[in-house]
Amino acid sequence: MNSDNLKRLLSKELPGELSHKKLAPYRVKDNYQIRSDARLSAVSILLLPQNNQWDIVLIERPKYDGVHSGQMAFPGGRIEDGDLDLFHTAIRECEEEVAYRPEKKDFVTKLSPIYIPPSNFWVHPYVFVLDGRPSFIPDEREVHRIHLVSLDDLLNDLSVKSKTIELSNGLKLKTPYFDLNNNTVWGATAAILSELKDLINA
Repeated sequence: MNSDNLKRLLSKELPGELSHKKLAPYRVKDNYQIRSDARLSAVSILLLPQNNQWDIVLIERPKYDGVHSGQMAFPGGRIEDGDLDLFHTAIRECEEEVAYRPEKKDFVTKLSPIYIPPSNFWVHPYVFVLDGRPSFIPDEREVHRIHLVSLDDLLNDLSVKSKTIELSNGLKLKTPYFDLNNNTVWGATAAILSELKDLINA
């Protein structure tokens, strides 16, 4: 699909929590309260053209002693004092983590925010449709590897699978996930991608 068609599909009413719950880990599918001290954060969803097809930029977090160790994610992070708003947070974090600063002209829509109970982050996703394919450089401290995954693969229902994942604390969790380029994409990233998928397919 071309850029105009993609932007039109992304401009529809958001499905929100209904999409999130399709890919949420089974233990958090029920309703939960967002804590008053939730940490505001933002991510950039970058869509890159490739012969009328599209790729999505994901990053692989390095291994560390934390709840998101080694997970697939979008470039992003928490709001800082110097940020004008969460949109600026998304842009700044993207530049810091993959050495690319999205332009305001490429911004298409903001997806539904999603709360991550284990880390107490309230994540706000911003979608950018790019004209070209810039070069990305992973931040040595925050990004182990950059992955480009196909939007067509995301839209394919066969990419949704289920398995038991062992967390960094040793606990095991059964969860649905997206299998994208043999990468296990689960948790909040999968839930956000689920809304992106449903928005385009609606």
